[in-house]
Amino acid sequence: MRKMLAALGIFLTLCTGVLTTVHAQAHRYSPAELDEMKQLAIAGISQAQAALGVVYLDGNGLPQNYNRAHYWLEQASDQKNSVAQVQLGFMHLQGLGVTANKTNARQWFAKACENNLEEGCLLYQRYAQ
Repeated sequence: MRKMLAALGIFLTLCTGVLTTVHAQAHRYSPAELDEMKQLAIAGISQAQAALGVVYLDGNGLPQNYNRAHYWLEQASDQKNSVAQVQLGFMHLQGLGVTANKTNARQWFAKACENNLEEGCLLYQRYAQ
């Protein structure tokens, strides 16, 4: 019962969008939480996909793996997850697992802006020059 309640808590946090990139970067997930996050990501929950991508990007709880980070962030981005789109923009800007490319980074920031994330709009404008 306790395990089911913990899983439900993670699921509700992810579904309501309360889990932000900052939270995923700052929080140290337990193995059980990471397993649940992976299952939700596999099930297609974009917030879980984005959070898992950030965990792989930062190596916070799992070994750092830019290929897996990119994969999960793209899965979330395909569902118009603007947080994932910004993270993909930074990966392309900094050359994390991909060739550094300012044009590709701007395209990701533009997608986040189109999905009404103000940070995406600001980043797009910042790197437009």
